[in-house]
Amino acid sequence: MKEKQNTKYKILNIAENSFAQYGFDGSSIRDIVIQAKVNNAAIFYHFKTKQKLFESVFDRLASPVVNQRLELLSQCDKNKNIPMLRQILLSYLTPALKTAFANNQQRFNFSSIRMQLSQKTHPFMSELLTKHFTITGEKFLNALSEELVELSKKDLQWRYHTMVGALTFLMGSAESIKSGNFASRKENYAPLNMNEAFKNFLPQMELIFLAPPMKTGK
Repeated sequence: MKEKQNTKYKILNIAENSFAQYGFDGSSIRDIVIQAKVNNAAIFYHFKTKQKLFESVFDRLASPVVNQRLELLSQCDKNKNIPMLRQILLSYLTPALKTAFANNQQRFNFSSIRMQLSQKTHPFMSELLTKHFTITGEKFLNALSEELVELSKKDLQWRYHTMVGALTFLMGSAESIKSGNFASRKENYAPLNMNEAFKNFLPQMELIFLAPPMKTGK
């Protein structure tokens, strides 16, 4: 049994890096088998299909993020010393930037695959997004709506999606924007340092949610 678990774990690790780097279509089961040093039968025994392997990889990455977010959100009203908006945002951001991943590579893999799901090049990708993020998103939007009563639902959704998009980018590719004149200056900008990222990102997201309601024209 332990040997089977080790085999499954090796396959997941190799597949995770492959899917993050090459995407679902660009990843080869043959290459994953070779790198994991297992035979074809092992992949089909544990996962049945390439799609199921992809889903298992993302389940393993996303579940800790989702579970920690919901757990932290459920505890928001227990700390009266921190403004409620900050507690809600902490609940959402802390797992992604601090606690849900073992290292930056795993965080990057999550973000890379998450962005692939957003492109929805295969029907199952939409289902995978719904499975992991629909309930979580609704709970956070409800919590934000109760706190920010002056914002319309449409306004709130735009701000929430701005946060989600910026966070996904930060987790996966923020380092790539260090270019041009800014790169030549010795500024203390290190987006791969999650402590620095967290320290800067949290107050910026607070400003977005605390901005006055959007005025919509007729």
